Amino acid sequence: MASRSGQERQAATGQVSRADGRMAVTGEALIRLSGVTKRYEGVADPAVDDVSLTVESGEALAVMGPSGSGKSTLLNLIAGLDRPTTGSVLVAGKRVDELGETGVARFRRREIGMIFQFFNLLEDLTVQDNVQASTWPGPGAACTHSKTRRAKPQASVALIPVRSFRDNG
Repeated sequence: MASRSGQERQAATGQVSRADGRMAVTGEALIRLSGVTKRYEGVADPAVDDVSLTVESGEALAVMGPSGSGKSTLLNLIAGLDRPTTGSVLVAGKRVDELGETGVARFRRREIGMIFQFFNLLEDLTVQDNVQASTWPGPGAACTHSKTRRAKPQASVALIPVRSFRDNG
């Protein structure tokens, strides 16, 4: 009997190794929304109305529509920045809509990368300090050594092509 390659074994078990060493489950949706509605108090029409959506790992998706059509609300629901009025939001195998405040913050820190329409930078900080701010430990988190917290932001800021912005706020 021929032995299976590592890729064949991973496909058979439904698991693949990620670059960070954690295991990811294949064959499951990366994002699954089921009957999601989001209503804001005092607004007659829902921002998102009964949306069901599945996005598989590796699939590309564009969310397009006119201003006020619910695009940002939809993305906020997926990222756990907002909670649905009804329905469920599953991202990377986690029910984001059921996580508490600390759990959703931990989930976003580990699993979600966001690029905001506006920079949301802290004016009094340098570019380096703004990038490093994302590594500051949250409430109840173990404090990591400052050299460790500085290493990744320094590498990221080194990629900025305009040297004059690196040390400026």
